[in-house]
Amino acid sequence: MSLEIWGYIFGGATIFALIVGMFSIWNGRMTRMFLAELIKEQSRLTREMIAKMDERTVKISEQIERIPEKTAILLK
Repeated sequence: MSLEIWGYIFGGATIFALIVGMFSIWNGRMTRMFLAELIKEQSRLTREMIAKMDERTVKISEQIERIPEKTAILLK
């Protein structure tokens, strides 16, 4: 093979490597941005769910505290 053909081969491989490298960097950054947004959203949803569960727990504990009163009323 002549030197000219090797130049085309290495030139094409270099351009291909640059394109693949640029897209891999871009894809990595987009993936990190997506994951950061996903983590923030999941964190917000988790806090909301915990707050709702806290409210329900308070309501249930209030009902449990009233059980002796209701039992006394029923026994009368």
